[in-house]
Amino acid sequence: MLIAGLPAGWEIAGRFPGGAVQGMDWLGTLATPDSQAAADDRYAAALTLSASQPGFRLAVMLRAVTPGSFDYPGMLLADMYRPAIFARQNTVRITVLPPAVP
Repeated sequence: MLIAGLPAGWEIAGRFPGGAVQGMDWLGTLATPDSQAAADDRYAAALTLSASQPGFRLAVMLRAVTPGSFDYPGMLLADMYRPAIFARQNTVRITVLPPAVP
């Protein structure tokens, strides 16, 4: 299970299906999650990893709806059947500037 929290003032604008995303070659080939849910404060995806598929790549489009300085929480990856196996990403600080006035 992958859980990615969202800072206040941000929202999920879209989720990409598995495979290649037309016009966004830099994303590479995306995995197809078993399930995925988007809430106001987080994105979550369940994936099944195996010897033939030991890794994955997902992409979610986010939109900042409020200018300001935000702590973007790190993602959490956990094995639901073996809770001792997990990974956490560090929190990062992101600043969203207001639109430029001409």
